[in-house]
Amino acid sequence: MLILAFGYSYGIYYTYFMNEFNLSNTSFASLWSAEVIVATIFSPLAGYMLQRFSIQKITLLAALLSAIGLTASGLVTNFLQLYITYGVFMGIAVSITGNIPIININSYFKKNRGIPLGIVLSGVGIGIIIFPLISESLISLYDWRSTLIILGLSCGLLLFFSSMIIRSLSKSIINVINTSAVQITQKLYKSPKFLSLYIIAILAFIHSTVLLLYISPYSLELGFSHLAAAFAISMVGVGSILARLVVGALSNKVNKNTILLVTFLLQSITAFLFISYVSDYLLYVYALLFGMFYGSTLISLYSGLNDIIPTRQFPYYLGIFHTAFGIGSLIGPLSSGFLLDIYGDFQIVFLQLLIVSLFGSIMLYKFRF
Repeated sequence: MLILAFGYSYGIYYTYFMNEFNLSNTSFASLWSAEVIVATIFSPLAGYMLQRFSIQKITLLAALLSAIGLTASGLVTNFLQLYITYGVFMGIAVSITGNIPIININSYFKKNRGIPLGIVLSGVGIGIIIFPLISESLISLYDWRSTLIILGLSCGLLLFFSSMIIRSLSKSIINVINTSAVQITQKLYKSPKFLSLYIIAILAFIHSTVLLLYISPYSLELGFSHLAAAFAISMVGVGSILARLVVGALSNKVNKNTILLVTFLLQSITAFLFISYVSDYLLYVYALLFGMFYGSTLISLYSGLNDIIPTRQFPYYLGIFHTAFGIGSLIGPLSSGFLLDIYGDFQIVFLQLLIVSLFGSIMLYKFRF
């Protein structure tokens, strides 16, 4: 989960990449989208691999890919090379590390999964807190290239040691699925509950990826230092941890649709606040609030998926579900980067988020699951 969170600190490289490679906003956003496309395509295969091979071997593969990807990213000579080093290598690593914890929880906890799910997903929040601050501190001491090399080696070692202690999946998960992949996919797309969760996940990740991508550049435009701008991303992480622990417990007792409706409405309010008035301290407050709503949405989506998917077939289903995150993460950054290139104003980005959140709220109110 910590490795998964690394991508959320991509926004702090905005100034460095824009100046080094003379990029447009759309080009800058496209690198994150490239990583997401790869992770999305590979996610169903990653779920299938987790059924076929030991979890230790798959984690070692993620360790190797993340180490190579980030280290090589620090050695590139042009921006196009980053599509391979960061986009492909990190995309595959993220798809693997994003599947492993959720599948393990589904395997080992048959009831009341909300609390352990909240604890595990808090790893993403911890990563969102530490990666921006560590990255910006290292950049101030060295440069962005050396920072990526250091982080690449560190992430690789972290995953390597994780593979030594992580437990294998239960035998019920390792069993081969009797139903063909085509039959499973057809069954999924005929499920109203799954389709509702899928569309909500797309909207949620349009909102979250855009804000995480541009909250740091927006802070710099307001006059924040690079470290202070990185701290804005960290505040998102703090809020998401608080929400995941609380909502993780509540998800066993409160209807997931209700939680999602409330969080989407509150996200709408937060987007409006970013448009209406921002000052030094208020930016951190808004970031904290957004983190709480983002964390609540993510754990509610996973909890809802746990409720409707058979345990034995969960790895493949999860891989399909993660494609929704990929679609949202693809649409959000590219569309916001395009709007920034046209209008040159971050307010248009937050207006986009307001519209997405309101649309999600209406959908959750009309179509309950």
